[in-house]
Parts: sequence; C-alpha cells; structure tokens
Amino acid sequence: MEKKPTDLIQEGDAALLAAAQERMRPLEDVVAYSVCHNSRLSIRLYLAGYLEKHGVVPEAGWSLNDLLKRCTAVNPDFSKVDISEVECRGGKGDRNEYCLAVAQVTNCFEAASEVKKLIHSIR
Repeated sequence: MEKKPTDLIQEGDAALLAAAQERMRPLEDVVAYSVCHNSRLSIRLYLAGYLEKHGVVPEAGWSLNDLLKRCTAVNPDFSKVDISEVECRGGKGDRNEYCLAVAQVTNCFEAASEVKKLIHSIR
C-alpha cells in the first residue's frame, strides 16, 4: 500500500523527534550517527511528502538536493532552505554518507528543523 503525503510528513516528524531525543543525552553518550541519520531521514520524508502532495512522485535515486530543487520548483519558499550542512564530508548529501562529529550533526538537525518548520507552515 502506497503511503499518503501526510503519512510521510508524520514519519518525518517521528524521525526528527528521535534525533532530538538523541541530542538531549549527555554529550559523551550522544550517538552522532543516529542524530545524522534521523535528521537526514526527516528531511527526505518531509520533501518527498510535500512533492507527492503536489503531484510529483519522487524517484528512489533522488538525492536530498534533487528533492529540494523539485520542491523549490513547486514553491519558491524552499529556496530559503539551506541543507548544505547535511552534505557530510563534502559529499553529495546522499544516503551512504554520515557525519560522526556532534557539532556537525547538530547542524544537520538544525537544517531538518528548518525544513519541518517550512513544511508545517505551508501545507
């Protein structure tokens, strides 16, 4: 059964909540991979949900930047979103690259929070 756009956005909320909860642990106990993974997953789910709501079916191979570009084509407000900090180790921001430094994953979390704020304000 195919997921509805609202389901994807709710899953994005859950992933971002998981990242937030991980960040609340004592610094020495934070699992940076978990914050990074869940932050990036939430961005992917938010953007995919937004696109599907507007009749664009995301392809499996699209990067976060591809999703963002297509969201910007639908709504120029997305041009304000900066996900450059999500591009770990200078990569393309794809699924197989993750940051392990707590300071870097905090930037990823903040980018995901920015996407959430926009998604929930324009739905």
